[in-house]
Amino acid sequence: MNFSLMLNSVGFYQISKLSMIPVVCVMEWILNNKQYSKEVKMSVVVVVIGVGVCTVTDVKVNLKGFMCACLAVLSTSFQQISIGSLKKKHSVGSFELLSKTAPIQATSLLILGPFIDYILSGTFITDYKMSSGAIVSTLSF
Repeated sequence: MNFSLMLNSVGFYQISKLSMIPVVCVMEWILNNKQYSKEVKMSVVVVVIGVGVCTVTDVKVNLKGFMCACLAVLSTSFQQISIGSLKKKHSVGSFELLSKTAPIQATSLLILGPFIDYILSGTFITDYKMSSGAIVSTLSF
């Protein structure tokens, strides 16, 4: 999602985040045959209409940013569904599941992150010039 924010306007970034709600509902309906109440369906329709209205007024989108936003919405929605299924299947809480999956996620991020960053931004992280503000932010983390 952050790459979408880097490549698009803030408005389109917010629209992308809001679009995750109907995407999760449709994915759960397709993958898990989950049925929703009339009230939930109407709420999702309101969100979709709102996203549509906002999209018309926010035209600062480029192809690379749009593709990045679509990929982020789809992958994040799929992750939310998968995590929910795992929690239910193994009867575990969020923190326990996170403690088991965080090392794998961190490893994949360390391996794939720099290459994806290069594809999207055209520079490697090693080319970043450290400023005093960046150092202070890193040390306070």
